Amino acid sequence: MASDSIPASYASVVLLCGLPGSGKSTLAQMLEFSALSYDKTLVIDYDKIAIEDIEKPSTVIGKHDVAKHDIEKRAGDGDVEQNGTSEGTGFDLHDLESWRKSRKTARSKLKDALRAHFSSEEDFSSRAKSLLIIMDDNFHLKSMRRDIYRTCQEFLTELSTSTIGFITLYVSTPLEVCIEQNNKREGKQRVPEVVVRRMADVIEPPDPSKPYGSFERFHATIQNFSNNDDSHLDNMGPCASMMTQIGQCLQEALSSPVRPKNELSAKKIAQLEAERARQREATLNCQLQRLDQMLRKLVGGVGRVDKSKSKSANEARKKMLDSFKSKNMVGVNDDSIVNEFTSLVLGNVNDLDCPLIHSIRQTFNDFVIK
Repeated sequence: MASDSIPASYASVVLLCGLPGSGKSTLAQMLEFSALSYDKTLVIDYDKIAIEDIEKPSTVIGKHDVAKHDIEKRAGDGDVEQNGTSEGTGFDLHDLESWRKSRKTARSKLKDALRAHFSSEEDFSSRAKSLLIIMDDNFHLKSMRRDIYRTCQEFLTELSTSTIGFITLYVSTPLEVCIEQNNKREGKQRVPEVVVRRMADVIEPPDPSKPYGSFERFHATIQNFSNNDDSHLDNMGPCASMMTQIGQCLQEALSSPVRPKNELSAKKIAQLEAERARQREATLNCQLQRLDQMLRKLVGGVGRVDKSKSKSANEARKKMLDSFKSKNMVGVNDDSIVNEFTSLVLGNVNDLDCPLIHSIRQTFNDFVIK
């Protein structure tokens, strides 16, 4: 994996995505024992973490049970009964908190592994130079995968000089093959068929062209058409070409590694707020200047017809300017301004043939044209 553009010490995070029974765990084993040039490999298996985190064995919940609850909740099909149990799965809604804890634990394990790798006190010449971390879960929703990417970004706020490549491997397996493979499982590892089918309906394969999908610009789709027992590691077609594809994806990701999330400092936020306030004030002043010019023209239009109304017209101008300044009335419609000015000068006169109204309107039209 060495390259002139890749530093001596680096890590790659591989996120596996696919339906239950698609072959993700098989792929994880293949990567763990592959010939990819990494000094150390770590598989973070969400099912194993869930089992470790839940105190009572009778309430063990795997990633598939949670997927059932999550999808049933989204679909609103009513299979979750009032007693808090999902019918046919033994899934207790009280276990949801345990599942959430397991996902948090997985992200913590990821950070701990990165921290141990990059901040090791061992002599550089003797410690592992490269680390491959494989995240094994369904990750059927883009938001779930983005959480892992953000975890990498959060770590980089600690050690910003670290190099972390991030790729998503989508295991694309025909639905019926997934169901057949899943039916061979026992206990909690066996997912109800209805859940698998619903996951197939909502799964979001990696697509960097979609909104907020750019974090998955390095991804590969692994086609798996086998319905053999997934304990055999050579079920996924031509393994050599597949590993070459994955290796290239890893290389590209390391050449353009994860960047820390740009968090604005308090000073920068204050500067931006000050600039926005300055822009708002400049806009308001510009519009107030135009308003004053227009009102002065209207005052002149009144004086040309009836000089006795000039004073009240000028008072109306001052009152409207003060009102607009105090209320920051930016972007007020011109017609509203003319109507208010006319009302202040003439009261409730609605006679369109009134010489003053005609003069005010004509003056306004001339101002707008100029």
